[in-house]
Amino acid sequence: MSVRRQKDDHFDATPPAVAAAVRVVLSRHPPYHCTTETAKDAAFKTNVKPSWWLLGTDMTIELQSSPTGTQIVAKTKSQWFILGDVFDYYNRYLRDFFRMSGRSYRVTLPSGRLDVRHEAHCPSAYARSVACSGGPV
Repeated sequence: MSVRRQKDDHFDATPPAVAAAVRVVLSRHPPYHCTTETAKDAAFKTNVKPSWWLLGTDMTIELQSSPTGTQIVAKTKSQWFILGDVFDYYNRYLRDFFRMSGRSYRVTLPSGRLDVRHEAHCPSAYARSVACSGGPV
């Protein structure tokens, strides 16, 4: 039996702009390992491992276009032998992902338009994704 959690949020930006922000967040290592983009500007898969002594947890992120922007749905799934989440780790992984993506990459311009920006010092996720999966993020 696995522990499953899901959380969603809405960004007032196009799916490609939100996907760019997601790529930047998922390029942080740790806690995200072996990140792959399974569908261009639409779906990502990563393994969340915030500490060397914790087991990794699979997380998927799906971007869905909506009339007012982009809906992000993130899901975690533990290993089959995990029976519960006493310390609320899985919900924390989801909260941290949305907090980082929202706080770091959503910038409202004076015109009211939402602009998603990258950090200049962000490490390249490309090399990690090639090493982990054989393909680019």
